[in-house]
Amino acid sequence: MNGGDVIPSANGDRSSDGSRRKVILLAQAFFALVIVVALIRSLYAPAPPEMPSVSTENVATSTSASTKSSQLADIPRKIGGQSLLNVLTGQEAIDDMSELHGQGVGIVGGWVGHYQARGTVWVGETTDDQVAVGLMRAMASRISVANGPFRDLRNKEIDGQKLYSATGLGQNHYFYQKGNKVIWLAMPVANEDAFLRDALNIIN
Repeated sequence: MNGGDVIPSANGDRSSDGSRRKVILLAQAFFALVIVVALIRSLYAPAPPEMPSVSTENVATSTSASTKSSQLADIPRKIGGQSLLNVLTGQEAIDDMSELHGQGVGIVGGWVGHYQARGTVWVGETTDDQVAVGLMRAMASRISVANGPFRDLRNKEIDGQKLYSATGLGQNHYFYQKGNKVIWLAMPVANEDAFLRDALNIIN
């Protein structure tokens, strides 16, 4: 063996391996801590407070920048004394209404407004009046056979407007058709009569 040759020490290899393992374990521990902190923040993040009053500027909206201001202008800021908290329009509104009515029912537009005291208004726009009539009949048919969370389907007429009523999910519900639009109302837990009276006039 030449004098310049050096045989690596086995102890040195083990020491090097041990150091690498320590670095890897420390890195794993760090990333695990980051994930835990992120989960805790998401679980305990405070919910946004309800807005006591709403104007066009402070309505929380999920519309795209291209949404026409006239569409928002048609959405009532108060119904039956209950203030609008947030509104969906465009594709997000269509997706939300599809969960209520089902996919492929002909809804091409509209909006969903969430009001105080759990009041909610779904306004679904269809391609024409006949599609809206068909959607109403399909909704009534599903409820009549108790196929879903709603029950106690009844026919009503209020101020000349024919509509259906039902109960479910801890609320009273009404739905009716005007032209090519179908409107579903989830009644608030306060001032229900005033909410219904105003809601029947949101579509001319």
